[in-house]
Amino acid sequence: MTVAGEGPAFDAGLKRGDVITAVDGQSVEDAESVGFRLAVKPLGGAATLSVLREGRTLSLPLKLAAAPEIPPRDVLTIRSRSPFQGAEVMNMSPAVAEELSLEGAPDGVVVASVGDGSTAAEVGVQKGDVVVAVNGLKIATTRDLEKACAEHARLWDLTIKRGAQTIRTQLGG
Repeated sequence: MTVAGEGPAFDAGLKRGDVITAVDGQSVEDAESVGFRLAVKPLGGAATLSVLREGRTLSLPLKLAAAPEIPPRDVLTIRSRSPFQGAEVMNMSPAVAEELSLEGAPDGVVVASVGDGSTAAEVGVQKGDVVVAVNGLKIATTRDLEKACAEHARLWDLTIKRGAQTIRTQLGG
């Protein structure tokens, strides 16, 4: 389990390695059942998590709130001639990771959609790809990606996370 540095799970005191065994006294078998038990409860309410930590069972109160949208999405479409031309991208946050069903919520920029027939579609960019680096520059925000894509390059060196894979490729400009 990954716990974001802020938000309800962090505030409740959940830690990496905790095993959630029950929600409001109802046992759970896996992450999906935890998600289901919490999803049927109204936002603004609370739930009690039974957690196994280092052999001890703890009871943690969890405030139910929407996943935080920090940093803000700052959605934009890459228009400059680059491998990402035609891709709509946004900054990653716990809310975006939840919305796109991405494990973990890594930092950086995620592809929200890819325009039909766009350069991005032609080179295989996919919704949910997380852009890590372009031509050796770390991509932390949508504005970083926009700036990197505005540079004229004869060779594009791209690093993208897709699910559990990190893909590094080079494309001619």
